[in-house]
Amino acid sequence: MESGLINGAVFINLRKAFDMVDTDLLLRKLAVYRCDDLTLTWFKSYLQERDQCVHFKGTLSSKKSSLYGVPQGCILGPLLFIMFINDLPLYVNSNTDMYADDSTIHTSARTVEELNNKLTEDMTNVQAWCTNNNMVINDGKTKAMMITTSQRAATLNSNLRVEFNGVPLKNTNNEKVLGVVMNERLSWKQQIDKVAKSLIKGIHLLRQIKEYLPIGHRVIYYQCFLQPHIDYCCTVWGQSCHIIRIHKLQKLALRIIYDKPKLTSSGPLFKAAGVLPIQQRVMLRTAIMVLACEYRRLTSGEMYCPI
Repeated sequence: MESGLINGAVFINLRKAFDMVDTDLLLRKLAVYRCDDLTLTWFKSYLQERDQCVHFKGTLSSKKSSLYGVPQGCILGPLLFIMFINDLPLYVNSNTDMYADDSTIHTSARTVEELNNKLTEDMTNVQAWCTNNNMVINDGKTKAMMITTSQRAATLNSNLRVEFNGVPLKNTNNEKVLGVVMNERLSWKQQIDKVAKSLIKGIHLLRQIKEYLPIGHRVIYYQCFLQPHIDYCCTVWGQSCHIIRIHKLQKLALRIIYDKPKLTSSGPLFKAAGVLPIQQRVMLRTAIMVLACEYRRLTSGEMYCPI
């Protein structure tokens, strides 16, 4: 965005993604990933050698073997699905972000027309992958978004038009990705509104139960039920100017915890509770993330040492 390019993203929704996995094809992919024969035999038993039936009003249906889908409700389900779709990026030219059944392709271009062509071509490629892998795109829930600055948007004379099977995909101004709401200007206002709404609910409950809790337990309540909403992906949205709203809610919660009036200075309360204001919390978590990334880089051997 800083370089003046127009960014576009398509949020892909696969219809009944976990239930549509072709287990024979998945086993072949696991073999490509060099699973040995014993491991493949175990996975075949896990995926295919199980029967299903329906119990209704005292009557049990006949048993049917399961040939499609990965079992859900266990840690292996998402992992197996990721391995099943892991080759999708090989089909597209755009950048691909995948997390279980949430997949997004995104790219940038100098003009809207060029962006349309790139994303339309890649959606054709995604459809080819789906055909080869017996998956189905839910075109009614698959959406496109053009992401750029307000200044750049004012100079554009056309809208994003990404076609899929000859039909334009629905454009959206904001979309939830892994629980984070992003919008076409990356202002993160809707995400911060979402966080604030969760905090307000938690603070309302805190106000109701505080008389039954000692101060130490009130602080624990804050750490367990309010802080996680603030922390989740705050390294992404925490640079927004709208986070002042979160800071105000933090101060409100701390005044309730310590039974202080509205105009009480919040600085000593943050210190007493061992809580960082949102701005400092974002800085801390960003530093931790950078340190973790650098540690992985150094320990993976990807380090250049000039002689």
